[in-house]
Amino acid sequence: MTARSAAVLAPAGAAAPGPDPMRAPGGVVNRPMTKEERRAYNQRRHAEERQAWLGGRGPQGTAELWWDQARRVARERAAAGDDLAWADLARTLSNFCDRYSQ
Repeated sequence: MTARSAAVLAPAGAAAPGPDPMRAPGGVVNRPMTKEERRAYNQRRHAEERQAWLGGRGPQGTAELWWDQARRVARERAAAGDDLAWADLARTLSNFCDRYSQ
């Protein structure tokens, strides 16, 4: 996968996993991660693995990546009090289905 295709496949706001926060540059363990740090690290690692796997599936994999990102954004917005986030996503999907079902 090229850098360009990786950029196209990555949903907006997707963060690269980066280095393991448990290890210093020489591989020395600094300190145990907090529960929140470990969860964030595992989520980033899982997202990178899923992106690599789905990226190899072509347009369907890319669509699945965007679907995952859309649900994540809708969940976050709804949790922040934006009741229209899920309705907007539903309207978008309805329009897509109407367009391609004919």
